[in-house]
Amino acid sequence: MLKVGDERPLSNSSMVALSRNVSEHIFTCEVQDINPAANFSWTLDGGQLPTELVSDPITGPGTGGLTTSMSNATLVADPKYNGKELKCAVVNYDGDPGIMIRVMLTVDDPCKSNPCKNGRNCTLTPDGFKCVCPLGTQEPDCDSQASDGLTTGQIVGICVGAGAVVAIFFVLTLCILCRESLSKRCSCLQCKSSVNPEKEGGTPDKEALELNGGSTSNKEKEEG
Repeated sequence: MLKVGDERPLSNSSMVALSRNVSEHIFTCEVQDINPAANFSWTLDGGQLPTELVSDPITGPGTGGLTTSMSNATLVADPKYNGKELKCAVVNYDGDPGIMIRVMLTVDDPCKSNPCKNGRNCTLTPDGFKCVCPLGTQEPDCDSQASDGLTTGQIVGICVGAGAVVAIFFVLTLCILCRESLSKRCSCLQCKSSVNPEKEGGTPDKEALELNGGSTSNKEKEEG
């Protein structure tokens, strides 16, 4: 939480006041009864605040025909602001020497006590803090691996499955080739058996002899 230190804001004039909106971390610097309207300069520990953190001056009626001017500065509850001085300096548009008010900031760091469990990271928020699971894990316990890709086990399973498919395809192809080769070999053996009936105890037939370019008469002449 961003808050003003224990001491009262220090000012060189009773005309200026500094108030704070706790919920929105807005500091308001107000100068009453100034003429012409005021020009504000906000500094934090001596350094100029970025313009996006400072509002344009707001003017309103004062007393005796004078003007009341206001300016807002918005700061986040960042621990780096702890112990630093926030100062609002005011001059009128004519450049007359102005007045100023300053306060010391105190920023409580709720993450300092390590309130998050199960390895969660403590992150500051405008309302305090929140606990976030480390990268690669997920709620509710921050102990489950969260991944948009495949796990190591899934990759190994895919590789094993692909290898098995390739192996099965190879074996089937080999079996088909072997069957074709054996079929041709068997046909040759049957042909040889038909032209050598003595080995089978039979008589050669005419068709088998013609396939082998011979006849029974030629064979008998060769044997005579």
